[in-house]
Amino acid sequence: MFTSSVSLWLTNCSSEEQSDSCSVVLRLGSRTLQEEPLLVSCSGTQCSATLPNPPWDTWLQVVVETNHSNRTVTFSIVSHYTGLLNPLFITTYVRVNTSEPKAVLRLPYPQSATWYLTLQLTCNGTNCGNASVVSVVPEVFVSACIEDCGTYGECRLIRSFTYLYASCSCKAGWSGWGCTDGSKALSYSRQLTAALMLTISNLFFIPAIVVAVRRWYITEASVYLFTMFFSTFYHACDQPGVAVMCIMDYDALQYCDFLGSVCSIWVTILCMARSVFAWICLCILHRLHVLVYFFQVYRGVKRHHCYPSSWRRWVFFLLPGALCALIAVSVFVFAQTEDNYYYTHSLWHILVAGCVVFLLPPKEKHREQSGWTQGFSWAWSWRPRVCGYTLCESGKDELYTVT
Repeated sequence: MFTSSVSLWLTNCSSEEQSDSCSVVLRLGSRTLQEEPLLVSCSGTQCSATLPNPPWDTWLQVVVETNHSNRTVTFSIVSHYTGLLNPLFITTYVRVNTSEPKAVLRLPYPQSATWYLTLQLTCNGTNCGNASVVSVVPEVFVSACIEDCGTYGECRLIRSFTYLYASCSCKAGWSGWGCTDGSKALSYSRQLTAALMLTISNLFFIPAIVVAVRRWYITEASVYLFTMFFSTFYHACDQPGVAVMCIMDYDALQYCDFLGSVCSIWVTILCMARSVFAWICLCILHRLHVLVYFFQVYRGVKRHHCYPSSWRRWVFFLLPGALCALIAVSVFVFAQTEDNYYYTHSLWHILVAGCVVFLLPPKEKHREQSGWTQGFSWAWSWRPRVCGYTLCESGKDELYTVT
């Protein structure tokens, strides 16, 4: 009988001297093979005892004892047991021998129950010789993850209400309790290809840096160089397999990559909204798009024509740049998944770097210096260009031309 618990009730207990009460000890079987029987001291006319998880397929001994000799005690016993309709048996085997003296058996997520260990001596022939006595040292321990999830996994703890779970988060297509199943894993060549795509695609920022330097946008060029450098090494460190290279802490690389990406967007917009009031944008970035529109409308009204005035500027620069930005955002938001991340995110790098080349305005001309001398000279005197980020005076409106 597969029993989960056994309960006994001792009732109507009485003795010759005291008919209303008696003092006895109820002894019920044993909880496990190693523990002592369950003892319950009874005083009064009734008591009960419950034995959880009794041994299966064996007899349980029930003993009622009294401390007083030469006394007759009468009582009644009623028993009740709870059975299992579908008992759960988990049987696993592990073998050790002289050639392999150590074996490991792992039980992922073991059930809360009573477990038994049985050792059996086996020999190949009928005569075991001196193998009647074998020394075996069993070791049992509990760990959160199997061997710390190996090379292709990460042991993570998940808290849900009052429960704490531990499991392996596998990478590069590996699976299993300890990320040891490589049936669907990515090959090393594919991991290397993915890493090269995500890193080399950042080199498309080089044309944007060259264009910014040639047009004297030194601050913007520095930001683009910062973004390219940290985005390259961040993606080299963010790979799921073994094709990984980290030049510093992962969190620091991730922070610098995100910071550089955001700053690249803002400095490009600031450069496009170039005016005598552009320095205000640094203090109120959340209203930057409103100021951009305001400055463009202001220039159009003042000059009595649309800004920029050249149709070539719209056709060959602004519209292609806006199209690249729109495609990049669409790919990032709607098309990017875990399976095509290597391709879509590499395309994102190329499109974002390409739109910067189109959207950067041409080099400023006919602007008088105010405080700082504009431009950059390769002579002995170095004169940094900081217009767009400090208050600059212009006595003449600029016109964008394409030569």
